[in-house]
Amino acid sequence: LACLLGITQSVLDTTLMPSLSFVIEPKYMGKAYILCSVCWNMGLLTFPTIVGSLRSGTGGWTVPILFLMTTSAISFVLAVSLKYVDWKNGTIMDVVEKPKNNNGAAAH
Repeated sequence: LACLLGITQSVLDTTLMPSLSFVIEPKYMGKAYILCSVCWNMGLLTFPTIVGSLRSGTGGWTVPILFLMTTSAISFVLAVSLKYVDWKNGTIMDVVEKPKNNNGAAAH
């Protein structure tokens, strides 16, 4: 169970930041990364409190683990959905731009 939670977390981590370039204009990328990092850190701040409250309220680990499993499942579905949308649009998230030479043309 803990292994599945870790795998789901890894999928979310590797999908979240690259997806910003898919939906955000380049001139707003810095702000998007900042906002994403703030939200991520707020989750790191609040989730231990939520899990602790659930454990104290129920006296066991079943409800906190179900809570974590649910949030991980939602994250996994969103990550797979984003990958599917990207695939349908020609996998633009995986495209690496060719470096340009001094006159602005793509290098060969």
